Amino acid sequence: MNILLTHAASINNKGDAGIFSGMLASLRKVLPEADFTMTTIDSLEKNGGEFEGAKLVHSFFYYAVFSHKKVSLRFLETINVFVCMSLYLSFYSITGKMTKKLLPRRFSLIVEEYEQADLVIPVGGGQLSARRGFKQTAVIMLHALELFLPQRLKKTIIVYPQSIGPFGNSFQEWFIRKALKNVTAIFVREERSFELLQSWGMQKEKIHVAPDAGFLFNPGTKEEAKKVLIKYDLPKGKRLLGVTVREWLPAQEQEDFETNIANFLDFVADKDFSIIIIPQVVAEEHAVDDRMTGKNIFNKLKNKENAILITENIEPKIIKGVYENLDVLLGMRMHSNIYALTGFVPVLAIAYEHKTNGIMEQLNIGEYVVNVKDLNKNILKEKFESLLYNREQYIERLKSRIPEIINEAENTSLKLKLIYEGHSK
Repeated sequence: MNILLTHAASINNKGDAGIFSGMLASLRKVLPEADFTMTTIDSLEKNGGEFEGAKLVHSFFYYAVFSHKKVSLRFLETINVFVCMSLYLSFYSITGKMTKKLLPRRFSLIVEEYEQADLVIPVGGGQLSARRGFKQTAVIMLHALELFLPQRLKKTIIVYPQSIGPFGNSFQEWFIRKALKNVTAIFVREERSFELLQSWGMQKEKIHVAPDAGFLFNPGTKEEAKKVLIKYDLPKGKRLLGVTVREWLPAQEQEDFETNIANFLDFVADKDFSIIIIPQVVAEEHAVDDRMTGKNIFNKLKNKENAILITENIEPKIIKGVYENLDVLLGMRMHSNIYALTGFVPVLAIAYEHKTNGIMEQLNIGEYVVNVKDLNKNILKEKFESLLYNREQYIERLKSRIPEIINEAENTSLKLKLIYEGHSK
């Protein structure tokens, strides 16, 4: 059995790497004979041709967005992807025949993987969302292409737990709605995505709510990760507050956000905490590097002697252990939150999309979320003090709910197998 995993982002995003690892391990338990191939936006030359036993191949997204450094060449390659694949799909629709003669070899190799697949599984995550602007619209169309292609090839498509939306404009929403119309089934990470799909008229029996696959990522590295922390010579006897942040807002709003975070961290440092700013995503080739935002915040701190800025690119399995060694995490990166929470470390979450609210609500800790656009020092201070006051109750909630969530996440693959078998009859 050949399974093609699509929509994979970058293994240099520690959250994506956790999703890939967790879902592969889970799927192999119920489909032990399957061979896995995964499309990726990473350069195979830099990152290798396999991930935990799954073969890696470049995606259309890689060629359109990351195969060239010059913006003009990226633009031309994006047009090339859409033109070539439109011709291929149109020819197939008219003749019922598949011909890769219309395609450059780099595209035909991708199409071959779709043709050979028995099952196509778009990996979990937040790829089916976008913000305003032409570039974001092109991105959402590229993601949609990876749904249209297997549909035309009459493949079984089962979407692993995703967040759907938000969208920057009505065209983006319409395009993803069209792209998802004929999938076999879709798992979503939160109720808001479920309700959106229902409002689109998708059949209720096709939609399933399931936890993020990142809950299954458990490399057991808490002790090993202590070696990372020790070399930073943290003050002994102080509690540890970890921080993950990212660039997200327009320039002035981002500047204000970083100032508010720095002011809050100075307040926390006076409360007998050491601060550790942790880069969750270090993907320079994709122009996403959390170290830049972390550095901006660190430079604004008045109390730098109680703060550490981690600049190394820590591998996913070790960074999970780093989060488990914290006392509290202030987390903007959603999977940093999941990695801490599964280690029973309380999180004060910063939400920039509804996925964060949805996952915190699943764990019955939705009151410990701050919307990025509402964020200021006083709100953070109020939520943080509430968390500290209720810390034991918070941990008890996690100990009650996390095992249930992990069990539900494991069951996703079993449900997927049953859906596939039922659809294949």
